[in-house]
Amino acid sequence: MTGFLGELRYAGRMLLKHPAVSGLAVVAMGLGIGLPAIMFSIVYGGLVRPLPFANGDRLLAVGWVDTSVDSEVQSVSAHDYYDWQATQRSFEHLAGNYEGTVNVRWTDQPERFDGAFVTSNFFAALGVQPALGRTFRDDEDDFGSAATVILSHDTWSDRFGRSPDVLGQVVTVNGEPAEIVGVMPQGFHFPNREQIWVPLRRDLLGTPRGPGVALSVFGPLLGGVTRDAASVELAGIMSRLAQEYPETNERLLTPAILPIQERFVGPEGKALLYSMLATVSLVLLIACFNVANLLLARAAVRTREVGIRTAMGASRGRVVRQMLLEALAIAAVATLLGTGVAWLGVEYFSRAMAPTNPPT
Repeated sequence: MTGFLGELRYAGRMLLKHPAVSGLAVVAMGLGIGLPAIMFSIVYGGLVRPLPFANGDRLLAVGWVDTSVDSEVQSVSAHDYYDWQATQRSFEHLAGNYEGTVNVRWTDQPERFDGAFVTSNFFAALGVQPALGRTFRDDEDDFGSAATVILSHDTWSDRFGRSPDVLGQVVTVNGEPAEIVGVMPQGFHFPNREQIWVPLRRDLLGTPRGPGVALSVFGPLLGGVTRDAASVELAGIMSRLAQEYPETNERLLTPAILPIQERFVGPEGKALLYSMLATVSLVLLIACFNVANLLLARAAVRTREVGIRTAMGASRGRVVRQMLLEALAIAAVATLLGTGVAWLGVEYFSRAMAPTNPPT
């Protein structure tokens, strides 16, 4: 142990003896480690990691694309959504929502919130239970039913001081009385930074088919059902609707089923993220080559030192071990630097992304 510690101290002295070379190697390796770590964290968080819900690993976004014009994934009309939901058998739940402004009048003053108008199975599809109260019942999604509302944890804290008596209270939501039936857990704001959730309650019978409200549709696949099988089933449903409603569903559209994270990021964002990850990975490769060349050049100018140590009885293995210890010391310091760079990068990226309303 004493011999190893002695060699380790000697390696430290040799690195400090040439601070410029050692510092350059540490900075190059540190950036080579830190930058790919930042990009990997971003790609993992944005495209790979499941959303923090019970059904997060099974959630898929559902929409359609017009392959004749190579369009992006489009939202689903309310009429089509209800037809899909009534006949599909691939998803445990097929939920929908659209975002909009929700005006709430409390006892003292009105206030405007970012809200979501959701189907009654919205929270069941996510696998999220309220912190207080209940979610929407099936009949509360029907047109003409009594209005209800669910609050975010932040809104409950700010307006009601976390009082459990909030349940059953009636507030005015978009001009009509609505009963508060639930409070969601802290940190839940899906699909973006919503503070209020209200049922759709759309009058589909009184609305022409086609134009109107478009929904972001999603749901968890049933166990044993693949994305390809679900896509085939939806394609069949869409073909049937095109025959039944040729005036609004005449185009030959293709169902699009993709991880819900990709629906938020988009195809351009996905391509950009993976391109940036590949680019910064080359930075690590280049840094490794440069540091290796730097250490080899340094070893070449130390032939006299190595010759003296060998003449004094040092074995070839001990000389090689000494060189490896110096390289490991550089790698250890560079790893600490890279970890710091990665932490700062991810932290600043998270702060920069906060105003863009990532799903939580």
